[in-house]
Amino acid sequence: MDHETPASRHPTLYFSDGDVVLSAADETPSQVLFRVDKLFLSRHSEIFRNLFGDAIDSGQETYDGVPLVPMIGDKAKDLALLIEVIYDPSALYNLLDNTPPADLPLRVGGLADIAQKYIVGKIKESIVAKIESQWPTTLEAWDAQRASMLHAQEQNDMVWFDQFGAAFPEPVSAIIFAQKHDVPSVLPAAFYRLSFTRFGHHYGAEERFPEDRYGAENLPTARWKLLDADTLRRFLAAKEYLLQNFQETLDGQRMLDKMMVVPRPLGRCYREVGSGESSCVWNKDDIQARIAKLVATNLSFVDIDALGFLKKLQALIEEQTFCRSCKMFLVDDIEASRRKLWTLMSGWFTAPPEED
Repeated sequence: MDHETPASRHPTLYFSDGDVVLSAADETPSQVLFRVDKLFLSRHSEIFRNLFGDAIDSGQETYDGVPLVPMIGDKAKDLALLIEVIYDPSALYNLLDNTPPADLPLRVGGLADIAQKYIVGKIKESIVAKIESQWPTTLEAWDAQRASMLHAQEQNDMVWFDQFGAAFPEPVSAIIFAQKHDVPSVLPAAFYRLSFTRFGHHYGAEERFPEDRYGAENLPTARWKLLDADTLRRFLAAKEYLLQNFQETLDGQRMLDKMMVVPRPLGRCYREVGSGESSCVWNKDDIQARIAKLVATNLSFVDIDALGFLKKLQALIEEQTFCRSCKMFLVDDIEASRRKLWTLMSGWFTAPPEED
């Protein structure tokens, strides 16, 4: 250890009966010292066992009467978490369960790195499983999570932004974690959430204008500033594909053409078969105008939640004075489009950016 570099003992992980001292740099130039039981750590990692053996064989520097092993390249905060969960496995589950979802990837990313480096148990696998569980992989799960967020916003319209936002997973930190640790299942839902998040809505109250700090209507939010250039390019290219397909889905002429050839579960339109008072009031010639009016009066073009709007469009169609056959056709057609978009997103949002 460089004697010119200040060092301090970790307040809780410097055990008097330990037989080795580990040193790691913190966010300042100083070193943090951990006194631990090398046999206990060696049982959890063959790399630790070899590291401690080499230190003793080489007659390495000592500190406080025991060998001193510099943990080169490790951050003190990550090493502290690793030692803590090795000594007390329940600490990992407390960390995963009690950290706000929005902060979890940043909180445990370093622990996943160092656990993988030293091949310690199932720590990384547990972290990955927890983060995966926070991001839907099916359309049904996405709809449920989105409904939960919208309901929470309605119930907490005057809640502090940072308290509310922390309750839901944050997309950029999840994307960074997923890309670094090869967890592709997280990417479609996280990137999609980002697709209807405004650039000005940064996660963290300290990054927002004072007049915007009240009101959950400012959600969703993201840590936009953490995105690197390649990831941003990937996101923008995928969002372009998403909006193009969304626009095609809303094409009334496409729906009309399909209605003419696709069999319906309830048979032909009541208007076509002339069923008297039950006839459909919908003249198929004005389908484009009808759909266009519903879109124009209900779609926000600022932050388009394509899947959410299509779900809303289904409900709006149910309220129209169309016959049951026509309603069912349109609702089913839109649902098929939603499922198609969800499937396509997996490819768009997991593909690497195109080369220049």
